[in-house]
Amino acid sequence: MAAVMALRAAVHNLCSTPAKELPLTTEYIATIISDCSAILSAPANQNQHAGAPDRALLVQKLKARITSLLQDKTVEGRWSGVVLVKSTVEAGQWEILRGCETWVRSILAILGKPDPLSLKKLNVDSGNNDAYSTAIHNRLFKHHIHQATDGHTTELEIWQFLG
Repeated sequence: MAAVMALRAAVHNLCSTPAKELPLTTEYIATIISDCSAILSAPANQNQHAGAPDRALLVQKLKARITSLLQDKTVEGRWSGVVLVKSTVEAGQWEILRGCETWVRSILAILGKPDPLSLKKLNVDSGNNDAYSTAIHNRLFKHHIHQATDGHTTELEIWQFLG
């Protein structure tokens, strides 16, 4: 129950704070998201008990807001979106990774923009020291890139672009 309340507060802060001001609260929101891993990593078909619709709605709102931040016109919004993608994927693991194709496309688009280098490094760096998790992350990331580009981009071209 505490995780639902925390996620509700995070989603409320995320949706009510203007994108320009989000970098001030992104660390707080990312921490809350990390603490809600039980909700984010639960399979969708497993949430058949009371309160599940509320959880599903919160997760849907979180994903939608992150998607809009990744496509934001401001660097602050995009930066916040990338930070929140990282914390959401780490907390939700496979359940979040299964539906992150739009996030991968948005991150690839950010890499092509004249954003600060720190934002581009954050896009590429998984920040995870666990070798098994990093291998899975890289494999899924490559798979989603291949799908997002309709197979027209090779792995070598991606790493040359990222330099």
